[in-house]
Amino acid sequence: GSEAPGLVVGDDEEEIIEAGEYSASLLWRFACDLVRDRKVSVIVQHKSNPNLFAAGYGGVSGDESTGGLVLVWSVKNIMYPERYFKTPFPVVALDFSCTRPNLISAGLVDGSVLVLDIHSAVLHDPLLEWSVTTGKHLDVVWDIHWAFKEDRGGERLVSISSDGVVFEWSISKGLEALELSRLKRTANPARVA
Repeated sequence: GSEAPGLVVGDDEEEIIEAGEYSASLLWRFACDLVRDRKVSVIVQHKSNPNLFAAGYGGVSGDESTGGLVLVWSVKNIMYPERYFKTPFPVVALDFSCTRPNLISAGLVDGSVLVLDIHSAVLHDPLLEWSVTTGKHLDVVWDIHWAFKEDRGGERLVSISSDGVVFEWSISKGLEALELSRLKRTANPARVA
């Protein structure tokens, strides 16, 4: 029928989602042309406004060179995001700042770390960006979190990558990294014998 984008209408089209002994009816989808043929890789809720959440997307199916997206959605508008940002590579990790609710950090598959300002007039450019060329993460950034460090001057960003490095980022003068830890791969003793 003439279904609006994002809405699921009618009992005959009802989709049931099952997980073990539990099931739920799909009520609506957050979808628009920006995310057509893209898969969601991460979703995070805004820390001070429960009506907002951000979703990170990979590249267009079959072509990861198309980059990724970060969309900030409101539960009050499921047809189009409040904000969106294009990223040079697919997004794997997201987190909203606790002390600056307008900031969201993103970790990408190439090892890049971005800080985005959702109140920015220029919606498509990151506020701060660090990439592999500066010599930090060398692989996928799997997780990223804002952490309050009173002894270090407030909130910091912490990221971990497949390269085994955990960085703490200060955003006061651009993105400055401090290596917190380096995980080393050790041989499996069962395989050595």
